[in-house]
Amino acid sequence: MSAGRPPPEESATEEFSVLIKALREADQRLEDLTQGEVDTVADREGRRFVLRRAQDQLRNAEAAKQTAIFDALPAHIALIDTRGFIISVNEAWRRFAAANALQHPNFGIGLNYFEVCACARGREASEAHHVAEAIRSVLSGALKQFSTEYTCDAPNTQCWFLLTVTPVSYTHLDVYKRQ
Repeated sequence: MSAGRPPPEESATEEFSVLIKALREADQRLEDLTQGEVDTVADREGRRFVLRRAQDQLRNAEAAKQTAIFDALPAHIALIDTRGFIISVNEAWRRFAAANALQHPNFGIGLNYFEVCACARGREASEAHHVAEAIRSVLSGALKQFSTEYTCDAPNTQCWFLLTVTPVSYTHLDVYKRQ
């Protein structure tokens, strides 16, 4: 290595910072030149570039569409991350939670589903522990899917549910990070 030159990793990090700054400045300049009225620009070779504001609008529109679909589904759905935290729930879940006095703000978002299962006591405890392990197996890829029926006593009635666990790829669903 030459004396006075930063290590390659440091040099690359510095170059990334310079390039990112240049991209931001170029994007801002394009926004200024087009007065925010243009979504896409093209260079002399015809390569098109979607401006950041337009990208944000497209992402927001797609997120709104996917949220509407998610909320229109009649099943009670909760999305959990790989650590077991509930990150989003749909409208059917929220209605059921409200009707049955769920004792957690925001309809359980932020709760760790694995911890809830681990805290189960009484006749449903072993089933809850089995469900948590099955969910972990689906999330790790050891199982493709898992389904089980279980009972859940609501304040005024006994309910039966079909729990189905399927993995979701977040490369396509970053929209559910809306909370």
